Amino acid sequence: MARTALRGWKRYGHSPDPRVRARFRREARILPIQYAAAIAGARAWFKNDRDLRKLADDTLRDLVAEFGWRSRLAAFFGGPYVLWSIKREAHAMENKPPVEPPTFYEPAMA
Repeated sequence: MARTALRGWKRYGHSPDPRVRARFRREARILPIQYAAAIAGARAWFKNDRDLRKLADDTLRDLVAEFGWRSRLAAFFGGPYVLWSIKREAHAMENKPPVEPPTFYEPAMA
């Protein structure tokens, strides 16, 4: 999601059309802070998965290149919090069965 949002921002965030520019600025508000922290936390969580780690590294590098110090600070301070949250959730879900809605079948109308 972050990569897609960042691509949209890079392509349309400086559009000459004010309506397009406003839309992408509104949608990109969470990119430099929230997405940077989430990606930094995911990067640490997936430290042993080379492919996911590289994807997170590349995305975080692109966010920092685009938004500068705000993304770097969000990743530095928010990343450990996101990692802690992921670990807490994983621990809470360890012994619980997944919660899924009941399955039902509706016969086709003849």
